[in-house]
Amino acid sequence: MKRKVVISLALVLSSLASIPAAWSATTLLGSISAITTTLDQGTVTVTPPTTNSPGAFSVSFDNPAIATAKGLVVTLLSPGTTRITFTQAASGAYASATRTVQFYVRPGTPRLGVFASKTVALNTNSLTLDAPTSTSKGSWTFTSSDAAIASVSGNKVSLLDGGKVTITATQGATAEWLTAKTTMELTITAVTPTLGTFTSITLTIDSIAKVDLTPPTSNSVGSWTFTSSAPGVATISGVTLTPLRAGTTTVTARQSPSGGYSSAKTTMVVTVLAADPSVGSLSDITVIQSASSSPSISLVVPTSNSTGTWTLTSSDAKVATIDGNNARIIAPGKTTITALQEASAKFGPSKPVTMTLTVKGTPTYTTLPNLEKLAGDPDVVIVNPVSKSDGAWTYISSDPKIATVSGNSIKLGDAGLVTITLSQAASAYWVAGMTQFTIRVLGVTPTIGIFDAQSIAAEDTTAKIKNPTSNSPGVWTYSVLDEKVAKVVNGAVVGVAPGTTTLSAVQSPGGKYGQSNTVQTTLTVTAKVAGATPKPTLSPSASPTPKPSVSASTGNTTINVSVSNRVMTIAVVGSTAGLKITINGVVAKIGNNPVKSGNRTVLATVGTKVIYMKTFKIK
Repeated sequence: MKRKVVISLALVLSSLASIPAAWSATTLLGSISAITTTLDQGTVTVTPPTTNSPGAFSVSFDNPAIATAKGLVVTLLSPGTTRITFTQAASGAYASATRTVQFYVRPGTPRLGVFASKTVALNTNSLTLDAPTSTSKGSWTFTSSDAAIASVSGNKVSLLDGGKVTITATQGATAEWLTAKTTMELTITAVTPTLGTFTSITLTIDSIAKVDLTPPTSNSVGSWTFTSSAPGVATISGVTLTPLRAGTTTVTARQSPSGGYSSAKTTMVVTVLAADPSVGSLSDITVIQSASSSPSISLVVPTSNSTGTWTLTSSDAKVATIDGNNARIIAPGKTTITALQEASAKFGPSKPVTMTLTVKGTPTYTTLPNLEKLAGDPDVVIVNPVSKSDGAWTYISSDPKIATVSGNSIKLGDAGLVTITLSQAASAYWVAGMTQFTIRVLGVTPTIGIFDAQSIAAEDTTAKIKNPTSNSPGVWTYSVLDEKVAKVVNGAVVGVAPGTTTLSAVQSPGGKYGQSNTVQTTLTVTAKVAGATPKPTLSPSASPTPKPSVSASTGNTTINVSVSNRVMTIAVVGSTAGLKITINGVVAKIGNNPVKSGNRTVLATVGTKVIYMKTFKIK
């Protein structure tokens, strides 16, 4: 098994120190970075690389015009780049060794002498500047911090006004030196002029077009200039001030330096009052708000000779709100709309212009139920529907015979259907409204007596039916079972041909009574009254069909009916207005009407009046 031996570097080095001089040892130099310095350092001491040898170091340069060295102390001569070589001398067992790196010398910052501050009198007019001492040979320039007090040209300072300025001396860069600067304070003494008052003024824009400014008194003879802090309010040309719009501006009067006196300035305030615009009025408005929507209306601002912007406001946002020139209706009520115009150009703000906006709502009502009552029932009390309006209520019955209204109480009368109208009057903020409900009053069943048997003659249009007794005033209506025996014509029962049939009668509602039950009796139709119908004239021809011709006249209308071979010919002379002609209840036409055999009754009426009625037997 082999043994591993580790020998430290320190042990090796210590062993080397004991090697005889005849033996040589390797000198180990560490690495070193490039060196950079600036010319204004003058001399620098360089640091050699690390080493295991105790030998002394020295340095040398490839270009001695840039730097020279003595030991490790380097003297800087000019900007540039060269190579610096570190050489370590042999020592003991260690041989000599070298290490070379780049050496950079950058331009330096010049070292400047004192640039002393000065105090001079204004009346000396000028001053020549002496540049401070410098390690650089760069050229000098001078500047003033306030050219209105002192201006510089080259190295000559022109004294313009009393005061203090900073004079900056700047030395330009050279190949060896960077730029550098220094400052001094120049105090220019002068007598301060004594100024009189410069009084503030107030102008009205539409009364004064221009005004000439008068400078304050002064013990200096320097010239005066004027400036305005707000040219939009007033401009100045020379000594003339021109007002442009309402506002304020500060006018500065400045006197130039002269004869040993410094400049001076003073200020005053010019207030320009605006002209009052000529503004029109607003008219009050009333708006109706529907039950289902809240309208938005456009408001018209007053007329004005100013172009200022108008602003509208509402005194009660619960009634209406304002958005620009639009009013959004919120709820019934009254609000004051105020219009105010802003200042513009030469016009000031307007005085407030107001109008009243009245919003009237449209009331809505809960639905009232329709009622059904019996004639003779107690009075009905009207309960008003719920309404946001406080308008007074009035009530109207469509038929006082059925129901009459007294106050809010309804007294029932005759049977029938009546409409009760509830009207609510307009109030301060609500329009009038109305709602309705109906009351159906059911009649009492009338008490009907015995309906006796009836008898009428055929073709007797004047026969009257004897109605049964009744406590109702209702009108009687009839119906006949066999229309070959009798018919109902315009409400009257008319006999058609001898015979017997059933007659039915019903009494219509009347007063407090409803429709009666139907009553019936026997109706007997007897032969026609003698002479009522002319006998037909028989024709000598062989034709077996009679051809009767019967006419009747009433007023301006004459009816003529003739029969031949089952054709009834109806002729009318005179007016036909309102004329109706039927054959056995079927509407007939003027002219030829084909018929079947049997009894055929021709009935002619004008309105409710029977003007012709005859029965013909057709074979």
